[in-house]
Amino acid sequence: MKRLFVICLLSNFLIACHSGRVSVGMKGAFCDEDSVYVLKKETDSTELYTLYYHKNNFLQKIYEMNTEDGSSISFLYAFCNKNIEYKCFIVNNNSADCNRYLFFNSKNKKFYITRTCFSGFYPQKNGLDFDNSIVVLNNGYKKGNKTILLGDSILYVPYNDAIKTIKGGIIPIVIP
Repeated sequence: MKRLFVICLLSNFLIACHSGRVSVGMKGAFCDEDSVYVLKKETDSTELYTLYYHKNNFLQKIYEMNTEDGSSISFLYAFCNKNIEYKCFIVNNNSADCNRYLFFNSKNKKFYITRTCFSGFYPQKNGLDFDNSIVVLNNGYKKGNKTILLGDSILYVPYNDAIKTIKGGIIPIVIP
């Protein structure tokens, strides 16, 4: 009975969150202030992933992805650099076998996403440069010796053993 109540409560919360901005009611009732959450809603044939930012007692929708192919949004890692906390989320495109990366900068409370979808390359914690809109990515196998700098027009980079490091662009996500 207790389990059914919790499932109903969470279902109502997720349905309410789907509208974009939701009052949490009591401060900290469901989530910590200034936090980022991924919520998943499943149907028989699709999954809806939504990234929310909790601030000032509201959940604000940041990024949403509806998928039928097993793609997903998930938390990758958090780290601190010069007393600033950063969070990194992976936006997986399963049909193209590639990932985009979404970053949250806790200092300026802004979100950024990579311009390009990468296959086999992962962001380095010390490779974020928000001022110049660049992220450094390394291949997952530490092979290769080439470094490439991507232009603004490249949308997909397949895995290549010869490339060790990529410097790619990030763009801010505009929140209404």
